[in-house]
Order: sequence, then C-alpha cells, then structure tokens
Amino acid sequence: MTVNDPIRDLLLDDDLPVPAARVDVLPADFPLPRLIKFVPDAAKKARLDRVTAWALEIAVTGTNGLEAADAALSTLRAELEAVRADFDEPKKLAHRLHAHITTLLGEYTAAADAAIKTIGQRIFTETRRLEAVAAEERRQRQAAADAAERARLAREAEAAKAARAPAEAVRELQRQAETATAAPVETAPAPALKGSTPIARWLARPKGTPATADPNPKIADMTPLQIARVVELVGAIVAGQASITLIEINWTAVNARARSDKSAFQVPGLEAFESGATRAKGRRA
Repeated sequence: MTVNDPIRDLLLDDDLPVPAARVDVLPADFPLPRLIKFVPDAAKKARLDRVTAWALEIAVTGTNGLEAADAALSTLRAELEAVRADFDEPKKLAHRLHAHITTLLGEYTAAADAAIKTIGQRIFTETRRLEAVAAEERRQRQAAADAAERARLAREAEAAKAARAPAEAVRELQRQAETATAAPVETAPAPALKGSTPIARWLARPKGTPATADPNPKIADMTPLQIARVVELVGAIVAGQASITLIEINWTAVNARARSDKSAFQVPGLEAFESGATRAKGRRA
C-alpha cells in the first residue's frame, strides 16, 4: 500500500533547486592560517601582570607619589598596548570570520525562521479558535443535559404528587427540578500535534497600542498616546499602586546630560558628581 507523504516527496524531489556555484564558507581572500596559528605571548602577559602589581603598590601621596604613579601608568599603558597589539590582528580576523559566517547563516535560515514563527502563530490562533468552538459546543451540550435532568425530576415530582406522596418529598423534588444539573459532559479532545505544542505567551504594552505595532517601543519611538500611558504608569508608581521596578532610568542619557552640564546639572532627584580617572596625554579617554 502506497502512503501519500507530501513532506517525504518534497525532500526526495530531484527537481529541488541547487546553487549553480559552490558556496564558500570563508571569503576568498581570508588569511585563515594567520588566525589558526595565533599563539598569545605568555611572556608579555607575565610582564604585564608584574607591572600591574607593581603599579598598584605605589602610594599615591604628595608630589612624589603623584609623579611615581604617573610614571607607573605610562609603563603600564605601554605594556598593555604591547599585549593588545598581539591580539589585534587575530581579533579582527575572528570578528570578520564570525560576521561572514553569521551573515551566511542568516541567508540560509532567515526564510525558514520567519516561516516557523508565522506557522506557529497560525497554529496557536487556530488552536484557540477550535478551543472556543469546543467550549461553546460543550456549553450547549451541558445546558441540554441540565434541562433534560430538570425535566426528569419535574416528571418525578408530578408523579409523586399524583401518587399522593408526602408533601415534603414532593416539594424537594420540585426544588431539585428547578436547580439540578446533569453530570459534566465530556470535553472534546484537543487536536493531536506530534511535533509542536501551542503555548500562550503573555506580554505587556501601553494601553491602546495597535496589535500590529511594536508592543515595547523605546520612549523616543512612542506615540503621544503611548507617552500618556507611560505618564499614567509613573503616576501609579508615585501613588504606590505599581512597583518602581517596572521602569528603569536611562543612565546613558542621564550621564550624557551630567557630562554636558557638569556642576550646573539639575534634574529632580539626581545630582552630578566627579568620577576621577586619567588618560595618556595626546589621547582622548
């Protein structure tokens, strides 16, 4: 018996498109030997470690201490640059190789990754629709079963009354006929999926954000309505109705403002301060 398997037929299709040329993982001019033969200079590391430990032992006190620390920093920077220089070429080659392979991987997999997301959303949406249909069918069957049970009890109450049963027993049957429910009806089994499991993922977004828009935009990209919702959230935090952990301060923007304003920096709740450091003369930090 021949079983029709479209996936198997597709994978065995001799007419599948094949690239006309070989795909090279490495760029044609990539100097791979220089990368794979790189060996860090252990002697330079040992020297850098010794200079680092020596520089940290200097007591930076008074004029002599400042001059000694300044001289130590010059030596330490020179040794550090020597180590970095050894790593510079292999680091650049590795980054170039990583970028090339990552780009190549994207070219191979982007369409499939997007398809998995799209089909997964379709499966989830259809699963939810079928669940809603099944829930409504179950509700209707349960309502019919409950009505049948109450009708049965009503007939029993009438029969008991006709048979001159005790009034209390008749009233009990009549009460049950008004409120009785049948045994729960069976729920239709969920669709059987062999390779996927629909999952619900709950996220948050500013109220009123369209379903097709970015649910978590940056402040700079928000619409006026979304900005108003953020202000509403901040107000709830101030009133103690929401946790302050729901927001984060943009320290990059705040520190840029502090560097610009210096001692004139004025933002409610924040202050500017000096954080000392040095840089080699002739260079920018």
